[in-house]
Amino acid sequence: MKHIMTIYYLKALFSLLVLLALTGLLEQSSLAYIQNIAEKNIGFLGLITEIKMILSGISDFVPFLKGHSDSLNSSFTKAENYLLIVNGLSLVELMLIGISNSWLFKALLMILLIISLIRKSGSLSAKLLVIALAINPGLQLFSVTMDHLSKSSSIDYGESYYSELQQSVQELKQEKAQLSQQHEKNLTAINNGDKKGLDFFKKLKEDISYDVKKAKTSINGDFKNLRIIVHDGGKELIRKITI
Repeated sequence: MKHIMTIYYLKALFSLLVLLALTGLLEQSSLAYIQNIAEKNIGFLGLITEIKMILSGISDFVPFLKGHSDSLNSSFTKAENYLLIVNGLSLVELMLIGISNSWLFKALLMILLIISLIRKSGSLSAKLLVIALAINPGLQLFSVTMDHLSKSSSIDYGESYYSELQQSVQELKQEKAQLSQQHEKNLTAINNGDKKGLDFFKKLKEDISYDVKKAKTSINGDFKNLRIIVHDGGKELIRKITI
C-alpha cells in the first residue's frame, strides 16, 4: 500500500513539475540571475587584466616590483582560471535553459509524462523524465532559489567587492601616473648630478618590504593600493572573488 502511495505521490510531483516547465514562470528570473553572475565575472576578468597592465607599466620604472611578479602572476592566473570555469558553467546553464524552454523540449516532457503515468515508475520513460525535469524546471528552480537565498541572507556574491575593486583600479591608475611623474623628476635630477633623485624610490621599496615582512593587515599612506596588492601577492583578491 505504501509503495502504491509513493508511486502516486511521485507521479503527482512529476505532473506539477511538468506544468511548471510548460508555464515558464521561472524562465526570466532564472536567466536574469545567471546572466548577472556571468556579467559580474566578465567584469572581474576585465579588472584583473587592467591591474596586470598597470603593474607591468609600473615595474618598467620601479624595477624592484619585478621581484614580486611571480607570486602576483600566480594569484592573477588562479583568479582568471576560476572565473573562466565559472563563466563556462554559466554559459552551459544558459544554453540548457534556452534549449529546455523550446516547445520541442516541452512537448518531449509531455510525452514522457504521459508514458510514465501509464507505465510503472521504474520504466525507461520515467528515468528519462527525471533527467529532463532536472534540466527544466530543475535548473530554473535552483537559480531562483539561490537568488532568493542571496537576497534574504544579504549575500551579494561579489557585487560589493566588484565595486570596491573598480575603485581600487581607478586609484591604482592615479598612483601609476604619480609614480611616472616622479620617475621623470628623478631622472632629471640624476642627469643634473643630484643623487637624491633615487631617494624617493628607495623609500617606496623600503615601505613595501616592511609591509611584506611585517605581514601588516592595515596599510595606509602613500601608494596604498599598490602596496596592498604587493603585500599579499594578490591572495586577498582570490579570496574575495571566490567567496
